[in-house]
Amino acid sequence: MVSVTWIIYQANWRLLLAFPVMAAISCTLYMIMMPAHKSICSLLGQTDKPIGNLRNESIQGNSTIRAFKKEKLFMNLNSQLLDSDILVHRTSMAIWMWFGNSNCFNVQALSFISCTIMLFHGSADSTDAIWKSMVLQRIWDLHHSLWGLLHQTSGIERRMVKVLKCFQTLEIPQERSDAKTVLTEEQLKSWPSTGSLIYDDVHLRYRPDCDLVLKGVSFNIKGGEKVGIVGRTGAGKSTLIQCISRLVEIESGNMIIDGVNTTDLPLEQVRDAITVIPQDPTLFAGSVRFNLDPMEKHTDEEMLSLLQRAGLQKILNREKTSAEEERGKRRKRRVYDDSDSQSQSSSSESEEEDEDADLKKEKSSSPLDMAIQEGGDNLSSGEKQLLCICRAALRKRKIIVLDEATANIDLITEQKIQKFMAEEFKD
Repeated sequence: MVSVTWIIYQANWRLLLAFPVMAAISCTLYMIMMPAHKSICSLLGQTDKPIGNLRNESIQGNSTIRAFKKEKLFMNLNSQLLDSDILVHRTSMAIWMWFGNSNCFNVQALSFISCTIMLFHGSADSTDAIWKSMVLQRIWDLHHSLWGLLHQTSGIERRMVKVLKCFQTLEIPQERSDAKTVLTEEQLKSWPSTGSLIYDDVHLRYRPDCDLVLKGVSFNIKGGEKVGIVGRTGAGKSTLIQCISRLVEIESGNMIIDGVNTTDLPLEQVRDAITVIPQDPTLFAGSVRFNLDPMEKHTDEEMLSLLQRAGLQKILNREKTSAEEERGKRRKRRVYDDSDSQSQSSSSESEEEDEDADLKKEKSSSPLDMAIQEGGDNLSSGEKQLLCICRAALRKRKIIVLDEATANIDLITEQKIQKFMAEEFKD
């Protein structure tokens, strides 16, 4: 920019008078373009995600989609999402093309003005002609420099939108971190001792501008009692569970567990004292051991005994059985394979070495090392729910909350789960 200004000044200083006008026009075009460009950028983030979500849902529910013959429906939905995404991208490109063409017209107007000024206010010597040609060349280069400068400025503004979202995230109301009462480690070992639960005039609303969901709820559950809460949809059954684990803070009232008001305790201590088994089982990608005892507080013997009582010993042997079947197939292939050549004999030797390594690995590994896929995709619905109940039983808490834990499984598996829970949670 400095070199361009110096060359123009040397050629004819009157040309510099047109620069403020050109800069004002470019800034005006930029200010007209940026609001639309910001809106398009926000739409780009909204149109990309549904495509990825639909792809993942289609892959996970592939068998269900084919069973109900809804392939065409999902294909049409995918086409609609792609059309919306392409439209937004094309609109973004069109905005930048409009800005580029307008800016190019602005530079052409400046070139015309420069030529006119130099034509009527210049000398006819060869040196002046050289300066004029350099000015015209630099003015065209100025178009690209100005384009790059404004493009970088818009890029900074787009990135600052993400920074603004980070600051907006910080403004989201956080869970309460203050605590009037903090139990010591010795007290936590014996609390709760019986598991008595008292709701005393509890009022709750999800947001300050919403109506009350719980209006003066009061009841008393003694330790060791098994209580079922029945009600229509929207009656507040799940809200009571969210209250006890303080996922939503109550507006007024008290929740007392074994004589301690849970609203005055830290969240970590309250939630550690309660075990919740939701309707949808939650499993993580990892081993059976990790899903049962992520904090590594129990021995393998305790976990194996619990799985056997739950009737889940089959899933522990599933991986071992599949490995044995695979080795059997390899042996059959080697028996029926005519291995006379050197290459075939070397390949068979490598296969035998792989089998020996697999056998050693199986002998050294524990059944609890069986891999669980994310969400428990390699298990049935009943097995996933039983595994979650085993995790709850392993914690040995006095307060167990079940939110329709057997709603999505068949009758036989439900009876099996009910029997297991009656034995494990009898105290």
